[in-house]
Amino acid sequence: SPFYLNLIIKNIKDFKKIDDVDDFRNLIWKDVMCMSDKSLPCGISHTNIKNAIEKIVLERAKKFLPGIKKDSIGAEIIEILQSENIITSCGNDLIRLKYDIFEDICFERFIDKLYDDCKNNYDVFFNSIVSFGRCIHRRYQIWIENKLFTKTNREKFLFKLLETDCISEVWKTQTIVGIVKSNFCEDFFEEYAHSISDELLWNFVRLTNNFAFETTILNLKYDNVYSRLKPIGIGRPCLINLIYSTGT
Repeated sequence: SPFYLNLIIKNIKDFKKIDDVDDFRNLIWKDVMCMSDKSLPCGISHTNIKNAIEKIVLERAKKFLPGIKKDSIGAEIIEILQSENIITSCGNDLIRLKYDIFEDICFERFIDKLYDDCKNNYDVFFNSIVSFGRCIHRRYQIWIENKLFTKTNREKFLFKLLETDCISEVWKTQTIVGIVKSNFCEDFFEEYAHSISDELLWNFVRLTNNFAFETTILNLKYDNVYSRLKPIGIGRPCLINLIYSTGT
């Protein structure tokens, strides 16, 4: 996209570090958002920058705020973040990250850490993220989408999570929705084509029909309001191929 292209041209200096989208998003986090290669003013560390970004994102999401107060971050760090186009003002002395993609990446890092810390104790993991309320559902789905970028992650996590009885149906549902809304789920379905049970397969189909689309609201004449649904992700064609190839 033009946004990614602009980031690459302006900020990414070592293209050899980028093997896939996951690597690229990691570079955005380290080199663009946390400014790992930039010199900072005396007394300000890269950890200070990281902590400020996480505070802005997590506090805003958890409390459903348009932004957080500038004075909770500090003038010097705010000046640095604004100069690098990481944050933007949103009125009443409030700030937020400038782009949604920055918030998504910050949440991915946060959820990654919680998952690594839980050491496969899914109760601990989901109890940690559920404290954010319903706002965490979409963030979790985006995190799942990015787990499809590498084969190691698919084998280590996704299928095991779907097959376990140790998590609630709510989070199994969110996991499936994240998979089918991804543009990178083709390999996942190919790898596990003969391992997915009929019950799980039809659960995939049901949730694809319910959630794998985005809605555009159309305001027409005479106060008529309509919604236009556009399919997203490649879960739907992958499931059609799976059903056809397995004769389910």
